[in-house]
Amino acid sequence: MQFKKTFLFTLFIGFILACGWGNLKNKIIKEKTAQTKQSCELKENTGKTAEHKQPTITIWVHGTRLITRFALQEILYGPAGISNICDIPKSCHMHKIARNLSALDPDRFKIKNFYLFGWSGRLDFNERKKAAEDLYAALTTIAMQYKEQHGVTPVFRIITHSHGGNVALNLAEVKREQAPFTVSELILLACPVQERTKKFVEDPLFKRVYSLFSRGEFLQIADPQGIYKENKNYPLFSKRLFPDHQKLSQAEIKIYGRSILHSEFIFGHFVNKLPAILNVLDKEQQMGAKVSKKNAETDYVIIDLKKKQVSKNKRRRIRKIVLT
Repeated sequence: MQFKKTFLFTLFIGFILACGWGNLKNKIIKEKTAQTKQSCELKENTGKTAEHKQPTITIWVHGTRLITRFALQEILYGPAGISNICDIPKSCHMHKIARNLSALDPDRFKIKNFYLFGWSGRLDFNERKKAAEDLYAALTTIAMQYKEQHGVTPVFRIITHSHGGNVALNLAEVKREQAPFTVSELILLACPVQERTKKFVEDPLFKRVYSLFSRGEFLQIADPQGIYKENKNYPLFSKRLFPDHQKLSQAEIKIYGRSILHSEFIFGHFVNKLPAILNVLDKEQQMGAKVSKKNAETDYVIIDLKKKQVSKNKRRRIRKIVLT
């Protein structure tokens, strides 16, 4: 009898403590989010760069979710739907990425104009198209609200990882006849190049496209697009390279001469070098550095981060760039 009373009392105390911890945890999250937003506003107010007449809003779209646990999803990818980075806790990995990019290139990546777009992350063609419809609606709303508040329509920069790239490319299919916005820069990180969406790179919705890939990892091409009934004439696996186009720059990424992994596109040294990579690809395009079309191979650049020596391969349409 005494044991039963002790057990029930312990269970009751545990329940009270659990409820208290839940309320305390929610309070801590709210306080951290408020501090994050205040920090974003402070940074923006103390910035030295002037706002352009037509501002650019950055949207980050994550790829396939390999981790299913909810808590880890929030930490790695952020919440579902569209969220301003200033409303995301600093513990979220995407918040850290946005902070780094804004610190490295505040003109290109303004912190108050940085958003995350979360979707289901399921490995499914229809799911990615549905996510594109949700993204299109979110971008339309942001563009309209910004015009109402500031009297000017913004343009968008979309950064994607893995199949987030195919979500963004599907915007060209789900858009209305006259889209209320344009995408000035579409940055595809390790995007699986698939028959169903590769043609959308050419759509006028996207003004400039960057595709960065690695030959040393398998996840980018692992999605077996050819096994679906509606894709029976497609190649079995995805590819790494898009067909050439005048607004498209493609680059193979290495670090110290080694091909980077799929996850390294959102972790570690690569993210810190992204602004420099975009700048060097812009410079290449302005200089008209692409090789003539006599050779049928796809044009791309090898960018080696922190490597001292340059080795050139003259047999292929490849140029090599070293960023130290």
